[in-house]
Amino acid sequence: LCPNIAPIVVLDGNGEGTLSADQGDGSSTDNCSLTETSGAVAVSCSDLGAQTYTLVATDGSTNSNSTTCNFTVVDTENPVALCPNIAPIVVLDGNGEGTLSADQGDGSSTDNCSLTETSGAVAVTCSDLGAQTYTLVATDGSTNSNSTTCNFTVVDTENPVAECPAAAPIVVLDTNGEGTLTADQGDGSSTDNCTLVETSSAIAITCSDLGVQTYTLTATDGNSNTNSATCNFTVVDNENPVALCPTVAPTVVLDGNGEGTLSADQGDGSSTDNCNLTETSGAVAVSCSDLGAQTYTLVATDGSTNSNSTTCNFTVVDTENPVAECPAAAPIVVLDTNGEGTLTADHGDGSSTDNCNLVETSSAIAITCSDLGVQTYTLTATDGSSNTNSATCNFTVVDNENPVALCPTVAPTVVLDGNGEGTLSADQGDGSSTDNCNLTETSGAVAVSCSDLGAQTYTLVATDGSTNSNSTTCNFTVVDTENPVAEC
Repeated sequence: LCPNIAPIVVLDGNGEGTLSADQGDGSSTDNCSLTETSGAVAVSCSDLGAQTYTLVATDGSTNSNSTTCNFTVVDTENPVALCPNIAPIVVLDGNGEGTLSADQGDGSSTDNCSLTETSGAVAVTCSDLGAQTYTLVATDGSTNSNSTTCNFTVVDTENPVAECPAAAPIVVLDTNGEGTLTADQGDGSSTDNCTLVETSSAIAITCSDLGVQTYTLTATDGNSNTNSATCNFTVVDNENPVALCPTVAPTVVLDGNGEGTLSADQGDGSSTDNCNLTETSGAVAVSCSDLGAQTYTLVATDGSTNSNSTTCNFTVVDTENPVAECPAAAPIVVLDTNGEGTLTADHGDGSSTDNCNLVETSSAIAITCSDLGVQTYTLTATDGSSNTNSATCNFTVVDNENPVALCPTVAPTVVLDGNGEGTLSADQGDGSSTDNCNLTETSGAVAVSCSDLGAQTYTLVATDGSTNSNSTTCNFTVVDTENPVAEC
């Protein structure tokens, strides 16, 4: 008879065990005494569970009987849970997520029999970067179990995507023509599966960098994964120039036609800007009517089309001397009845010319009979800019006054000679004629005889140096003072 309770064989740490020879003895019976025998049975992990053995009952008379009995092979040894020699690594994906899969954490756990290692899948994200832990459970076929805490590493090998900012950064130059793209000014919209830091080195810029320039944007995550991109930034100049007039106002000298031009660059001043600039002033045509101070607009424009303007002065001058020209017809001065006259101040004005307006002047000259004929005077031509020139001109002094022929106060007397003849000589009849200048009185010689005794007449002519003449009839008396010769 098999034992009421089936014997149990517990495997040792090597997964081995033995149903010993007497371990299987049961409750066999005999009419006499008996001996139960069951051969020792070696078992291993492959025998776990219900097994059989033969139980033989033999009495002293060698009577025997046998039966097949059950025994149970059990394993009560817990596995030894051992972490893997190399901690598993979970690499995050492009979304910053990853999973330690269920079998990824299996280690080198041991058991006296076969075992199964299990580690629950562990979801990780960027917040788990670095060393993390999981529980490794070792379970054998007999549900003996053991666990341990193991390490695994979460890593990120995804390089960031370096992306330039949607709107290129702008650097505005200061009043010194300088500026800086600051270290964080160029940060863009770079992306990473985890957190990142964007860096761009500060760049010092000047006027020579106006326009589009480039810088390097570097995106680095917390795991030293890095990527870079070349990005654009724009350097602009918003500073208006300071338009400054020239220290010395420009001068425009009129030409011989009384015209001139302030040329486009003649009015450039000392304007300033933080960068380069161009000064422009439109050409200004001027004429005699603009003599003196005038104004023009000076515009200062830099290379960024910033502009400023100011009103500046310039001076229009005339340095052309007039051409002094005597009048085509020399002026004439007619002496008055006193033999005097004057070349008045404007009497000698001629046909002088100038590129602008002028005034002709000639000093008044007092003249007398001693100046009759051609004389000279100085004609001065002066314009409004005090330019002057002179010429020596002729004028003529004339006497148009006729003398006043006057008979002598006492009529001349002609005394006949012994022949009864006589002559009123040429100058005998000169009287007291007058003229504004010198004159000559002439009266032709008049021959007389006895027939002319008594009152007679002659013509007295008064002529001056200008051939002006006048005449009058004068009386003279013919007398005979010769006594007769009485002859017997």
